[in-house]
Amino acid sequence: MEQRNTLRFLQAFSTMDASLAALWAGESYCDWPYVSCSADGSVRLDLSPLKLTPAVSVAFAVPMARAMASTASVSLPELAAGVDGQQVAVAEVSVYGKGSRVAGTLPASWGRLTRLRTVRVQDNAISGTLPSAWSGMSSLHSLNVSGNALSGSVPASWGGMSRLTSVDLARTGLCGCLPAEWTNEMVLADAALTRSDCAIANACPVETAAPAPPQRSGPNLTPLWCVLGAVGGLLVGIAVGLGVRFYCRRKREEEVKRLKVTQGAGEEPFERTPDSPY
Repeated sequence: MEQRNTLRFLQAFSTMDASLAALWAGESYCDWPYVSCSADGSVRLDLSPLKLTPAVSVAFAVPMARAMASTASVSLPELAAGVDGQQVAVAEVSVYGKGSRVAGTLPASWGRLTRLRTVRVQDNAISGTLPSAWSGMSSLHSLNVSGNALSGSVPASWGGMSRLTSVDLARTGLCGCLPAEWTNEMVLADAALTRSDCAIANACPVETAAPAPPQRSGPNLTPLWCVLGAVGGLLVGIAVGLGVRFYCRRKREEEVKRLKVTQGAGEEPFERTPDSPY
């Protein structure tokens, strides 16, 4: 059970570098490069020596693939839903000093890794907040997330991580204050987090919703332009109606006049001439 869960967690890191899929063959992870196992059964993973070049689809031409891989970034993998974190024997994860090559966020699912003792992911381009779920790392002793583009504050739940003895939050841009349970000796952080008035001077920005449009008081008066538009439309309608009526009346008069002329011509079939005796 332990070996299977540990194997699945380690295999998730193979996406961070194109060479790992071939190097990490088989299931004997203690023989893999960048993985070491201790006599007590704990496992240590250190990918810091790698350049971390992600795999690129072979559908691209080789020059294009190399160009894409040289600028691509990778993220720390999540702990799969089917993996029992209590049965993962990994005690240390080190992926640091990679700059923009390691981005994304801190995986909240790592909070289920109850045997993890050390996490070193400093000097990368990780963003987002510190996951409150990481308070579930009940064995965590040392954490270094310095030099990342983090936001938000330190979760209050982190104050209950009783085994935590070393925390480095320097150069992270975090707001708010440190948990009251933490001592100055165990934390390396920006001055804004440790000052006595941090709750005010280093307060986290509050997101405010867009203000609602102002409501008018008093009677709801119809705008003048609406009234003028309605009156104008009515006048145009009347004018069109009168024009149609006048046109129809004129056509009727012309038809009557034409009919009278036709009837008059029928009563005088012969044309009178001056020489006619009639």
